[in-house]
Amino acid sequence: MSTPRRNPTGSVAIKSLETVSGRAIWHMDRRTQDYIVTSFDIQANFTDLFRWNTKQVFVSLVAEYQDAKNQSNSVVIWDRILRTPSSAYVDLQDEQNKYGFREVSKSFGGIDTTRFTLKWNVMPKVGQLHYGNEFASSALKIPSKVVEVPASSAEGGAASSPKKVKQKVRQMYY
Repeated sequence: MSTPRRNPTGSVAIKSLETVSGRAIWHMDRRTQDYIVTSFDIQANFTDLFRWNTKQVFVSLVAEYQDAKNQSNSVVIWDRILRTPSSAYVDLQDEQNKYGFREVSKSFGGIDTTRFTLKWNVMPKVGQLHYGNEFASSALKIPSKVVEVPASSAEGGAASSPKKVKQKVRQMYY
């Protein structure tokens, strides 16, 4: 007997990515490292995943990228447990990371792009788990953490070439 196809519907929109220097407050390693702060929208309906045997559905937004050594990496940046069909509608606007998005090497230098995927896991009362990847973004460029600001025109009359200014180190509360 085959299991019927489960078809959640929805979309994920990544609105912005920002690479910042930060220190984790609640982590043993408090050295300065790169973090990616993400702003996103999620509209999804997971009611199709609920059956008589469904205990709960675990939903997560995962960032996937290839590091400088060409190894695949996945980082969960947001998640939610849906316990009832009435809680199965997810509508988030301008949401930010729930969890830190950082690279093991402490820097995103040499990493060009990342892709975001909304994944789900049906946890039954009895039986095997069902997994799915439903909504994925296209590959997005990881921005540099160095920002360029135009030189002040008061310094020498005409505007000269932009100078590079490093961002301030943030305290990260992940």
